[in-house]
Amino acid sequence: MVFTNCFAQVDDSLRIVVVDTVKLSQLDRLNPGDKFPPVYFYNLKGEKCGSDSLFKAKPVIFITGSYSCPIFRYNTKRMYKDIRRKSKNYDIYFVYLLEAHPLAGSPYGRLRDSSRQNKKDSIFITQQKYMQERIAWAAKARNDFNINARVLVDNENNDFFLKFNASPNSYLEFSSEQLLLKRRTWYYKNGYMKPVKRKVKKPAMELKK
Repeated sequence: MVFTNCFAQVDDSLRIVVVDTVKLSQLDRLNPGDKFPPVYFYNLKGEKCGSDSLFKAKPVIFITGSYSCPIFRYNTKRMYKDIRRKSKNYDIYFVYLLEAHPLAGSPYGRLRDSSRQNKKDSIFITQQKYMQERIAWAAKARNDFNINARVLVDNENNDFFLKFNASPNSYLEFSSEQLLLKRRTWYYKNGYMKPVKRKVKKPAMELKK
C-alpha cells in the first residue's frame, strides 16, 4: 500500500520548516541533568500545549516515533510492554516527529530517504509540509499501533527534534523538576536494540495511562 499526504485544506501559517541536515550534524545532544528546553507541541485536535502542562507531580517519559521509521514500527510492542509497568509512577507521552524515512527529504540526508525495509513493506510516505498533515499521521500511528497514551506532535519548527536531537524510537526520562534523568536511542529494557524484521501487526502497541 502506498501512503500519501492528501488534504483538502491546510493552514499556510503552519507550514513545517525543512530541517537543515548540515546544522543537524552540528547539534549537541541533551545530556542528563539538563533542563527541559522551552518547546510547545500540538495535540491531535490541533491545539497548542506547552511544557508546563506536561510536568505535574510525576516524572515524565517521552517516547518518539514516526510512521516511516521501520525500527519504531517493529519494536513498539516490546518497548511499550516494558514501559507499561511504569505508567503508575510516570506520566508517559508519545511524541510524533518528522518522518525519518520519507520518499524524499529525510532529515538525515538523501541516503536515508525511503529505507530498504519501507520498500519491502510498501510503505511510502512523503515528508509532511503542514502541521495538519503531521497531526493526521500522528493520529494514524495512534490508531494503527494502539497507542493508549497522550499523543503530542512536534511543532512546525521541529523544536523537540532539534533541541533534544531526538530520533524515532528514542526514550527520554525527566524528573518532575524537568531535569533529564535518562536518555536511550533505540530504546529497549536492555539498552540498545537491533530491529526485528517483521511486518507490522496490530496491536503493535499496548500502553495504559
